[in-house]
Amino acid sequence: MSILALDQALVNTGIIVMDLTGKLLHHETFKVNKLRGVDRVLEITSRIKAMVTEFEPQIAYLEGVYGARFHVPEKGYLYYRIVELLQELRVPSLAIPPKKIKKFVTGNGNADKDMMRKYANKRWPITKNFDEHQIDAYGLAMLGLEAEREAA
Repeated sequence: MSILALDQALVNTGIIVMDLTGKLLHHETFKVNKLRGVDRVLEITSRIKAMVTEFEPQIAYLEGVYGARFHVPEKGYLYYRIVELLQELRVPSLAIPPKKIKKFVTGNGNADKDMMRKYANKRWPITKNFDEHQIDAYGLAMLGLEAEREAA
């Protein structure tokens, strides 16, 4: 059994898969540079579907999309298409606000990318060579893992 964590975005999507012991099974930043509009969203969701098929996660954690992030319609469409895909694949999903992820990783809900990297590298040395998208997804996965352990 595993957890899927997504730091979804229109160009770079951080993807982390870990088992329920916290063992990292997969990490990547899926990049979609050349496509636009619906084609871009379909490419991203196709990759996520492949991850679900390969790793069969019991739950998926997504970075929540709130407020100003909806000013670009594609971002909202991507978010809801991922949620819809996960429902179709029978994978429960939970959206976590970005500030909650930042607070979990650094203790500061307003942390910037440099602060996230510094604290993630200190707490989880495995993240040393991760990019900012993978670091965000890893923090999200660890937050989800903690929630799963508390629920057990």
